Amino acid sequence: MKALFFSILLLFCAVLAIGAKKKKLDQSGASKDGQIQKQNGFSIRNETFQIGQESEFTIFGGELDLHRIIVQITNIPISENSEVECLTVWASNTRSSVTINLPVLESEKLVYSTGRLLQPIHKDDVRKDRNQILTIIIRSRIEPPIGFTIQIKTYDRGQYLVPWNLRDEFSLPRQHVERLEPLAYRIPTSGIPSLYIKLLSEDSICSLVIISNYTDDIYENGGYDSINPKVRKMTFLHRFDLVIRKEDLSDPILLYIFILPDDSQCYDKVLGAKTPRKKRVDVSFNAQFESSYVLPISLTALVFSLPIIFMWSISNNSDELCFHNYACAREWKGFRSFNHMISNIGYAINSMIYLAFIYLRKQRTTSESIITTP
Repeated sequence: MKALFFSILLLFCAVLAIGAKKKKLDQSGASKDGQIQKQNGFSIRNETFQIGQESEFTIFGGELDLHRIIVQITNIPISENSEVECLTVWASNTRSSVTINLPVLESEKLVYSTGRLLQPIHKDDVRKDRNQILTIIIRSRIEPPIGFTIQIKTYDRGQYLVPWNLRDEFSLPRQHVERLEPLAYRIPTSGIPSLYIKLLSEDSICSLVIISNYTDDIYENGGYDSINPKVRKMTFLHRFDLVIRKEDLSDPILLYIFILPDDSQCYDKVLGAKTPRKKRVDVSFNAQFESSYVLPISLTALVFSLPIIFMWSISNNSDELCFHNYACAREWKGFRSFNHMISNIGYAINSMIYLAFIYLRKQRTTSESIITTP
């Protein structure tokens, strides 16, 4: 009887221990040197490492999602003005890898939190019977114990995987972007000749727009300050328009919107230190199909030829002798030399057409008005 009682007691204690361990894992999202089965990301909060201490985490996920990694030092064991790198975080998903060293120097100021994006895995990278794997290695590089927090977040699939009908404009109003939380969109481009991307914002905060594909990583050598020169990158303040032609399209196109540490790339003066680093953006995509230029060119040629046709139909051979001295002036209503006025009407009409063309072009910007930086 006593043996049965002690057996039941030991079994009860074992169940409690397993439950406590599971609860601890759910709260922190990970255990040291462990494997985590998570779909919505995880976080490691208020962890403390000694010098040389290292841990590795492996995440298994069933979806080919985009992950954002945010690292923050919670206690600073050294001088705040010291540029010594305290913590190194390395993350890889077999296609892309990033290295984060803290603290980092931004706008001549040391910052103890930063974030990175991992290039998403293509469906061809993973077999049907296997899941994607995200590996993270954390290492302390100083003698005093250092506290830190790491967050691994999965982007909302409703935002990142754009459910877009290629024939219609797809709009995403009031999208919020912050320094540690950039925006990211995966845009399908199969079957369209060109893609028109438009961004609008009322906030005077300088941001960086990056266009890439699955073959090019946005970071060079894993660092935020060294953007891969193969990707398109452009600064953006209030309005951004870009047309990507068919020969430059890949399927899909990846669009990233980052907030820059300061506004020096958009302003003469640096306003980043006094301006909240948050921006609200209206994002829209539209497929553009090529149109013929025969009609506008024909209309322009006709406008220029109108004075010649008109003068040829009513003039005689002596008009050339009296054209400049008004001897051949023809009066019409209140105009004493209407023929001289009508001879220049082609320039006036063409000027109005040109102004109308400029107005329409501003409403529907083409790729010729876009200046890209390598």
